[in-house]
Amino acid sequence: NVYIFFFSSRRRHTRFLPVSWARRCVQETGIYSFDVIAKLIEANKSSEALLLKQDSTDYLLEILPFKKTLLQVSWGFLNKTLIAATESAELFIMDTKGKVLKSVQAHEAFMTSFTIAKDFSMLITSSKEGCKVWDPETLECTRTFKQEVQMNTVAISPLVYDKKEPRYHIIMGGGVPSREAARTLMGGFEIHLCNLLVEEELGTISGHFGPVNSLAFFVDGRGFVSGGEEGTVRIFRFDKSYFEDESFK
Repeated sequence: NVYIFFFSSRRRHTRFLPVSWARRCVQETGIYSFDVIAKLIEANKSSEALLLKQDSTDYLLEILPFKKTLLQVSWGFLNKTLIAATESAELFIMDTKGKVLKSVQAHEAFMTSFTIAKDFSMLITSSKEGCKVWDPETLECTRTFKQEVQMNTVAISPLVYDKKEPRYHIIMGGGVPSREAARTLMGGFEIHLCNLLVEEELGTISGHFGPVNSLAFFVDGRGFVSGGEEGTVRIFRFDKSYFEDESFK
C-alpha cells in the first residue's frame, strides 16, 4: 500500500511498529491514535501498524492499495502524480487515487532505487545491470549506462541546471553484494562518474571496501557524499581540474 500523509511541520510524528506493540502503546500510554492503527491493519492486513501521535496536527490523507511489493514511491510533477517502482523492476505513474496511468518493465532483473531530477526533466533507475535514464512523463528510456556489477544508488549533479558552469553528470555506485563477494574476485565498489549528454563514463572514484548504498551531491555540485555497506561515510570534493578541464564538460 501507499500511505499519503499531511504534515503541518517538518517534524514527523509517525512510526511503524508490530501490531501487538502498537496496541500496547495505545493501551498503556494513550498517546497514539488507535483509529489510525485500526484502519491500517484493516487495509494492509499485515503485522505492521502505523502510530500517529494524537497531539499533533498531522494526519493520514489516504491509503492507496497496491497489489505488488513497492520498492520506492515519489511525488511527480506539481504533486499531481505518484511515481512508483516495484522490487520486480516495474515503473508506474499513478494518480493520487492510485489509478495506474503508465507502466513499463524498467529492467530485466530487480531494481534497487530511482531518483528524479529537481526540475522533473529526467528519472534515473539503478539495477543489477546498471542505470537507465527515463522521461518521467512518458516512461521512455533515453539513456543506458551498463555496468558489470549491481548498482545500488544514483545521484544527479545540481550543476545540470547551472548556466555558468554546467556539468551534465551523474554518479552511480554499488558493487557485488557482500554475501557474494567472498566467492568472486570482483568487488566493483568504485563510484562511477558519467556524462549524460554523450552517454559515457568519465572515470571512477575508489575508497569504499564494500557495496556503495547511498550517494548525494553537495547542493552547490562541487562534491558529494557516499555511504558504504561497511559502515563508512566518505566526503569527496572536486578539485579545480573538474571545472577547468574540457573533458569534464
